[in-house]
Amino acid sequence: MSIIDKTIRIILGFTILIYFGLFYPTWWSLLGLIPLISGVNDFCPIYKLLKKGDKQTKEKKDTPKEKKDF
Repeated sequence: MSIIDKTIRIILGFTILIYFGLFYPTWWSLLGLIPLISGVNDFCPIYKLLKKGDKQTKEKKDTPKEKKDF
């Protein structure tokens, strides 16, 4: 997840929480927690489903395994 994506998620999460929490106090304001938590934790469930942005697993697959001779 890039820094731009992370920043947009955090700002969007805070905006939803503040807008629906202060101006229209309903349970819908809790939906702002989803982008906020995903931005803070560097984890996006949608990316996981689409297998997008999985740099670490690609690097692990591309590197050859070392053979250890004892």
